[in-house]
Amino acid sequence: MANRKRRKKESPVKAVFLALIAVIIMVCAVSVVMSVYRKISKDYENLEQSISSSETTGETIAIENGVATGWQLTDDGYRYVNEDETYVTDAWKLIDGLLYHFDENGIMSTGELSQEGQKFTFSDKGYLKDIQADLSWQPESTGENLDSLVKANAFFCYLGEADGPFKPIMYRKATETKVMTLGGESAPERTTRNSMRAYGDYVYYLPKVKSGQAAGLTDEELRLCDSLFRMIPGSGEKELIAEHVGGYLLLDNVIYYSQGGTVKSASSGTKIAVGEKQYRVIVKDDSCFMVDGMNQPVRPDSTGVLEIGDRLYRIENDQGKIKYVKRAQEQIGGASYYTDTVSGQYQGIFRKDSGGASVIVQEPYGVQSYCIAGQKIYYSAYVEKDGSGVWYSQLFKTGLDGSGKEEVSGRFPGMIGTMYYYENAGEIYGEYHPEIWNRAYGRIVSIGLDGTIYTINDEAVRTGESVSDNDMLELVMVDGDTVTCLWHDVVWNRSTGITSTLWDKAVQVKKSDRTLLETGQSLPPEEETEAQTEAQDGVVIRPIGGDPTAAPDVDKPTAANPGAAPNPGVDPNADKPTMPVVSPDADKPTAPAVPPSTTAAAQDEVIIKPVN
Repeated sequence: MANRKRRKKESPVKAVFLALIAVIIMVCAVSVVMSVYRKISKDYENLEQSISSSETTGETIAIENGVATGWQLTDDGYRYVNEDETYVTDAWKLIDGLLYHFDENGIMSTGELSQEGQKFTFSDKGYLKDIQADLSWQPESTGENLDSLVKANAFFCYLGEADGPFKPIMYRKATETKVMTLGGESAPERTTRNSMRAYGDYVYYLPKVKSGQAAGLTDEELRLCDSLFRMIPGSGEKELIAEHVGGYLLLDNVIYYSQGGTVKSASSGTKIAVGEKQYRVIVKDDSCFMVDGMNQPVRPDSTGVLEIGDRLYRIENDQGKIKYVKRAQEQIGGASYYTDTVSGQYQGIFRKDSGGASVIVQEPYGVQSYCIAGQKIYYSAYVEKDGSGVWYSQLFKTGLDGSGKEEVSGRFPGMIGTMYYYENAGEIYGEYHPEIWNRAYGRIVSIGLDGTIYTINDEAVRTGESVSDNDMLELVMVDGDTVTCLWHDVVWNRSTGITSTLWDKAVQVKKSDRTLLETGQSLPPEEETEAQTEAQDGVVIRPIGGDPTAAPDVDKPTAANPGAAPNPGVDPNADKPTMPVVSPDADKPTAPAVPPSTTAAAQDEVIIKPVN
């Protein structure tokens, strides 16, 4: 019988033991998994809250080695650990595209923070969500009696004196001693108190007023409110960073500002010319309109007049429509320059300073027009009349005191009724009447400082209208290569000048499209002309506004010395009133000067009528 092996019966104790071992192994495995999960979760949280960012300079607090970069929650609030294992302290930091602020203890700021005239508001998660200017903020006294003073390495700025909330920005460069006006004296940059910041090469300014002050502002001031600008003092342009700005923060060459409940950033702005360069003339509906650097219509003040350099613009309405342009007084070195009649007879150039007013330039037949360029007075005057009745003029220049008279050009027919100097172009522009003894027809000329005269070609634009022989161009503005004019047709005669204007039309020509005006030789000093002989024979030469019944025996220069100044008939030290600002209701007298009549019947009394 085959032997059979009996199967051994397994012990129940052994089975229990093996099951217990399996449970222990499973528990250990779960524990390891949970530990790994917690570690991954924490690392993921740190990774989510901590990304590469630009940092501000500030104090830091060293911490123990081994702490992970990023956010750290403490009993006092959140801190942020830099890559160099220091806390961000007393500084701003950009994290994941959002701005956070940390106090001197390294704790993240929450709620509101007031700092340097700005109120910063943080979200419940700590990032910056709004900036508003603190209009009640007063800076600490620096001991210097300068309004809203701010300083940088290269300059300092403060506010000058003016009525109302807006005041001109004054500046002085560190390398200079002269205090200047930002944007220039004639069209200064203006802002409100404590609205400026100096940062790097720039001065930043954000004009703001309290709600109760807005009613007293001009339209221009209202447009400036809440607009953030920056400018390098001494430059010819500013940058508009943004409009409708609540407040701003400068950080690592980045401008952070609030707009519409959102914090935005910029590194630069839109460039805008400042001072007189900001103004432009546009043509619309056959009229001329003045706009500023922000392309907004220039609205008139109470006088209705805008002064730009040596020009006065009469602004007719809130759309900036230009009615006419007149010559302004020039202000140089504390003295004002203007033209007026000398002893009621003819026009001369006057200078007025603290010592009074005196005539500094006179000519036998008066000065037609003048301007100041490069510390010299340039002017046009009649010099002779030929046998056929053609009158000739010539350009001269003198020093600012009237001394050192020099001929600038040769003789040319007709006269130049108005002259303006455009510094950017380096040229003088004038209103030229080539046949003034016969008709009022007028063109625009450009004049180099060397006396070279060009007529601007205008045939292409003087079309589409029925004209008389008396249509003329009135110079409005020169901007780059564009010369903007008002084309007038007028009723004119030699004895009364212009009696009415028939129509006006705005036209634009190119200054580069021009033709050289031929000039003749000047007169030798000893040569007598028919005109000078007439002057010696008692011919009276009167400007518009002169008394036609005045005595004709005014002391005239002799033919041997035509450049000598005649006796003005008034005390040169008399306090002569300056020419007043143009009345906003006055029409510009546009009658050009009329030379003495060539008819025998008029020899008893010859009348010269200048433009103004």
